[in-house]
Amino acid sequence: MKRRVDVWEFNGIGLIVKCPSGVCFSNQTGGYACHHPEVEGVFVPLLADRGAPSNTVLCQLERFFTEGKWGGWCENGIDDETVDFMDSLLASSDELKFIKVDRAFLADSEEAWVHVILEPSRNEMPVPIMDGFEDGTAAVLTWPNSD
Repeated sequence: MKRRVDVWEFNGIGLIVKCPSGVCFSNQTGGYACHHPEVEGVFVPLLADRGAPSNTVLCQLERFFTEGKWGGWCENGIDDETVDFMDSLLASSDELKFIKVDRAFLADSEEAWVHVILEPSRNEMPVPIMDGFEDGTAAVLTWPNSD
């Protein structure tokens, strides 16, 4: 029997670090398309939403994918403009600057499910969020779907 955990009730930003764990994690993604991709790994909740509620990383991600060109329908991959926005947003957050969008998986990424690469050597926090991971570790960045 396949072990699976749905994280669609998690009200924050998290990482699914891709690794053999015997457990697949899934979320509702793709805006109004309501996809349910899954990947095997371990789930790491991230605490990156401190500060003014309207300016948190989560709020900025939600606005980007629900307003403007995506309008809640980012379900068939992401483009360079989206990668540039996300990489800039992640780099501006002390807690998330060790995460970069994985350009090799743009076609497999969508709202609330973006393939990323971890670069923990860029994490300069006194107490690292994650420890013992090498640069280049593959993961999925996920957050609540906007539908």
